[in-house]
Amino acid sequence: ETAIQALKRGAFGYIQKPIEYDELVIEIEKALEKQQMQRKLDGYVFSLEKALQEKDRELNLRRKAEQALRKSEQNFRNLTESLTELVYRADPNTWMATYVNSAVEGIYGYSADQWLKDPDLWERIIHPDDKKRLMAEVAEAQRKAKNGTLEYRIINKDKGVRWLVDHFSWEKDREGKPVSVNGVVYDITDRKKTEEKIKRASEEWRETFDSISDPVFIQDNDFTIVKGNKSFAEFVKISSEDIIGKKCYELVHKSDKPWPKCLLKKTIKDAKSQTQEVDDPNIGIPLLVTISPIFDDKGKVVGSVCVAKDISEIKKIRKELEKKIYDLEKFHKVAVGRELKMVELKKKIVQLEARLEGLGTRDEGRDMSDE
Repeated sequence: ETAIQALKRGAFGYIQKPIEYDELVIEIEKALEKQQMQRKLDGYVFSLEKALQEKDRELNLRRKAEQALRKSEQNFRNLTESLTELVYRADPNTWMATYVNSAVEGIYGYSADQWLKDPDLWERIIHPDDKKRLMAEVAEAQRKAKNGTLEYRIINKDKGVRWLVDHFSWEKDREGKPVSVNGVVYDITDRKKTEEKIKRASEEWRETFDSISDPVFIQDNDFTIVKGNKSFAEFVKISSEDIIGKKCYELVHKSDKPWPKCLLKKTIKDAKSQTQEVDDPNIGIPLLVTISPIFDDKGKVVGSVCVAKDISEIKKIRKELEKKIYDLEKFHKVAVGRELKMVELKKKIVQLEARLEGLGTRDEGRDMSDE
């Protein structure tokens, strides 16, 4: 009964009396072996429990991560669906979209479902004049896996041509391998139209500027030339490109300092146009120069337009006219003098005729008295 109670309380075994030494050694060895096995089993159980706990923690973290990812994805979609710009994700190897927001329809004319179900749609609607260049740029972007910008035209569902700019970036894993290419596409058609209008206006302005026969140039307040027309370039015998950045007095007056009589400073001070005749031997011909101020949006003079007119012919005509006027005045004096003499002579003739007539009357009277 004592042995049974001992076994119930965890005893390994028991030995009956009388105790044999060999039997005791065997029982002790068995007890030690069992104890060692129990320790190993307890270690296995502990390791298993710890592994299960770690696995459970990992599963909890994964579930939380998946929940956070789903929430983040939903927030992302909620955000992108409110945008008028096209937001997309695409396969980094094929550039085929895996996600597009609803703005795709406003830009391309196709719904998001149509876009995702037809992987070749994007390539088909690229403008034929841009396709070769664009696909080469895409291939280069894939090769380098660097963020960049693509600008190109597409022909949308309504056959309208639209200008787009695509800002893309690469999403990479921990090893740096691309897992997605993400981008935002903006419709810049209106901007391109404005740029084209500005370009045409600039070309028209340049053509008009160059069509002016007189030399014209624009300068800042420090005598630095900003732009010159074709006539001015020919006048100073330098190309239009090389004119820019030069000082006007260097090109016009062949001097290393401003011409003493220049009216630029007065133009800046008075904020009014100034005109003067310039007769500088270094120029070689007389000029009539007008300097008109250029104002910024605050009314401050920031530069000026200088127009130089060759007045050689005018001065020549003026000189000839002055000579003719002199000759005419001289002739007028002679003619007037002669006219005055004629008038005086006529008066004298009249007077003589009157005297002769008086003499004749007296002679008749004398003859009558003689009779």
